[in-house]
Amino acid sequence: MATLKPAALLLIALLGAQANADDPQASKVPDDERVAHVKQFLEQVIENHRRSWIEQPDPNALTYDLNVAPECPFGRSRAAEIIEGAIVRSRIKPQPLADVQDLGGKEPKLFLSAAVDCLPRDWGDNYVFVVNVDWANYGSLVDPIIVYPTLGQGNFGSGDARFILDAFGQAVEDALVDYLKANFDL
Repeated sequence: MATLKPAALLLIALLGAQANADDPQASKVPDDERVAHVKQFLEQVIENHRRSWIEQPDPNALTYDLNVAPECPFGRSRAAEIIEGAIVRSRIKPQPLADVQDLGGKEPKLFLSAAVDCLPRDWGDNYVFVVNVDWANYGSLVDPIIVYPTLGQGNFGSGDARFILDAFGQAVEDALVDYLKANFDL
């Protein structure tokens, strides 16, 4: 389920205040119940928007972009294998973004954007890492539409190469599940 951003939480508070101002009977509804109802409504709106935005006219091919920091204990090719493997297992053709750029205005509207940043620690094979997997609109990398959290705490953690790759793979799989649900009758 999508998480609410601060702007949505502010909207909840404003709607609650407006409900009290417009309806004297509103004060009979406990604030927690009203906030929970508005929060549920907003989460449904976000979910519907997410699904409609991921729907594609030709969902049988999926473009992806991948960035792996040179400090990571694995290369870009290993991370690309994980993305392409997950896409192929979904019976979809993977297309690296670099292969589909400059198509004369026919760039893909939607693509899976994935990035892994790592920082080696002073001991052992452990790294501090950040994994970002999100859906983006071509030409608008600044504001990703949907971000998928990884294993551990949010989008970051600490571990060895295998742990980082597992976290990365899980984030990719989570993104693909939404893509499949939005584009195929599942």
